[in-house]
Amino acid sequence: MNETTGVLASHLSYTHNFAILLYMPILFICNSIIALLLLQLVIPCYLLFHIGLLLLA
Repeated sequence: MNETTGVLASHLSYTHNFAILLYMPILFICNSIIALLLLQLVIPCYLLFHIGLLLLA
């Protein structure tokens, strides 16, 4: 039993899953920002690689 609220933990079996669902929009936004930042690093390297292949051919 929780001493602060007086509620048994067995009554709150779905609250952890609900809290995770509340974080999902924030996680999607953070993942999108990280992916866009990584693409800004990868695409110039990809283009330089193709320019190098064109110069070698």
